[in-house]
Amino acid sequence: MNVIYTRKTKIIILILLLLSLFSISLLFMGFSIYSKVYSVCQKAQNDFGKNCQESLIMTLSSTSRSFREKNEAIWALGQLANKSSLPILRKHYTGKIPNKEPYDKNISQYELKKAINWCEKGNLTSWMYYFIR
Repeated sequence: MNVIYTRKTKIIILILLLLSLFSISLLFMGFSIYSKVYSVCQKAQNDFGKNCQESLIMTLSSTSRSFREKNEAIWALGQLANKSSLPILRKHYTGKIPNKEPYDKNISQYELKKAINWCEKGNLTSWMYYFIR
């Protein structure tokens, strides 16, 4: 049984295949981001015993946490995009963003800027973290 596809049918099949691959990529990327936020929150909650957001804020305020841990907390707060995180984020933000910022040597002004923007304007993926908060 030979099936002959017209040019239009082939284009439709190709478009559907590309849309499927794109959708799978978005799901994978979303799950990857969610997993990282969840992991950072879990560590902070284990350390401080509060809810995710409060524990991340405590991580950022702590004098005993590494700059990497603080930068991950900043990133996660930005992903959660909760306006109540703005005071602590603004407290650390200088507005001076160097060309290169090693995560292990200082609090990242670039990450702070992104987190502040996400908390002020919303984040496309913040809906995913409803059950983490």
